[in-house]
Amino acid sequence: MANSDLSSPAAPAGDLRQHIRALNARAWAERYANPRQAVELAREAANLAAAHDYVPGLATSLCTRGVCLILLSEYDEAASVLRAAYDLCRGIGDRSGEATALRWLGHDRARAGDHGDALRLHAEALTILREIGDRAGEADTLLAIGRDHQQIGEYAEALHYGLAALAIKEELEDTLGVGNCLNNLGIIHSLLGEHDQALNHYTRSLELLRQAGAAHVGSALNNIGSTYRSLGLLESALEYFSRAHNELRNAGDRRAEVSALCNVAEVTHLLGQHAEALELFETALAASRELGARYEEAAILLHAGEALAAQGEHARAVRHLEEAVHVGSEAGARHLVVQANRDLARLHEEAGNLAEAFRRYKAYRELESEIFGQEADQKIRAVMVKAEVEKAQHEAELLRHRADELERQTREDALTGLYNRRYLDAVLATELERAHALGHDLALAIADVDWFKEVNDRFSHGVGDRVLRQVGSLLREGVRAIDAVARYGGEEFVVLLVETPLEHAAAVCESLRAAVERYDWDAIHPGLRVTLSIGLASVRDAASPASLLAAADARLYEAKRSGRNRVCH
Repeated sequence: MANSDLSSPAAPAGDLRQHIRALNARAWAERYANPRQAVELAREAANLAAAHDYVPGLATSLCTRGVCLILLSEYDEAASVLRAAYDLCRGIGDRSGEATALRWLGHDRARAGDHGDALRLHAEALTILREIGDRAGEADTLLAIGRDHQQIGEYAEALHYGLAALAIKEELEDTLGVGNCLNNLGIIHSLLGEHDQALNHYTRSLELLRQAGAAHVGSALNNIGSTYRSLGLLESALEYFSRAHNELRNAGDRRAEVSALCNVAEVTHLLGQHAEALELFETALAASRELGARYEEAAILLHAGEALAAQGEHARAVRHLEEAVHVGSEAGARHLVVQANRDLARLHEEAGNLAEAFRRYKAYRELESEIFGQEADQKIRAVMVKAEVEKAQHEAELLRHRADELERQTREDALTGLYNRRYLDAVLATELERAHALGHDLALAIADVDWFKEVNDRFSHGVGDRVLRQVGSLLREGVRAIDAVARYGGEEFVVLLVETPLEHAAAVCESLRAAVERYDWDAIHPGLRVTLSIGLASVRDAASPASLLAAADARLYEAKRSGRNRVCH
């Protein structure tokens, strides 16, 4: 979020502002390693900022706290806190902060399973980021939108947005960002069953993350392990899960470390090393409880229960699975609850506890049906939101196009496409002021089409218009991009030559005059001939735009009086 300061007298002194910023920075740095401590640091920063009416510091602390609450699976409170951060940012005009809060609100809704709302929030953030020109934020939000589509099974859309994010990160030469994008694209290919492509993306991601000195290369290692597990290559999976666990532990990302350790335990169990696997599950379980990571705790209880059941320890397995149902329900991890109830139904049936087996089976089926129904509703809602977003983006594009057209009309001459007089007046005032301030040269020429009334009378006004367009084109082509050419009225044109001494400007004007004289005017109409008279003045002749124009006009009059088709300066 932007760290803008308030100019209000009530804002805290510099040292206290710095202290609030330091608290927020510490909270952000601790969000993965210790999200609960990060919440407290952010709360302390918020209290100080609120007490001293330091709104930017308060907004930042609320956003940080909201992010940490998401990591702790406390979605409702996270949404409330992030909404407050968004309102504060909007109130002080911090558009970057608005977008940040919206993006994390989108993450909150996605983690809570409301992918349609997540898509809407991310699209709103994307609009702001594009308006303020934040390309890095745009790429991060495109990636988030890709994940929204991934979560509802729209893998083609997910790839589209993921590749768009990758293109921006490559354009920005953001090695870390490119690595993260490739890692996410690997996940999509893995979900599509395209494991070779997934491994290719993960491997490239790993290389770039290491190159960037990223602390969290463990994510790519973990994903490589998951791919090998899907391919049945358990030894390779174990190697990568173990490496991921070590990397994440060294990086201080304790939440991800716990997930990686659970993966290590699961593969260890699949390899038949049951006692070692159970020890690993218990270690991971203790760590998840210490962190307050309820989703991870539920997942570990589920997998540990399945491992115990496979070893015939039904009583311990039932206790773990029942606890998985309880914790998973609290964490909103309904897919884990479904799986735990299904496992419990099977275990009770095997033990002859048919009534309990039926109860668990019924709970499993009802929740599964509810989830699938809600997922279908969410997919429909996401499609509707997507249509609304695309409609809004189309309307915004039309408005931008109309604004661009209006802006173009205010500065362009309709006939020739050159600058018009009003816009030239503004450019001339700016360039003359700059020339005086920096001691630069500046030259201005007024060019007039000779005997233009006779062109209209003899060949028609249509031919006259074509002559003016062609003269304008020759003038524009004959000067540099930094120079300005305008139709000043009727058959008069003005050429503003930036940082150009009078002697060099005279040579340029002579070249322009000759270009008009030698042009094949017969191509427009047989017998047509066109020449220019040009008057030239420099910044040395005048102190104001009006006097510079008057000096050039006087030289033009001299050129006309001397016989036309010439340059006078």
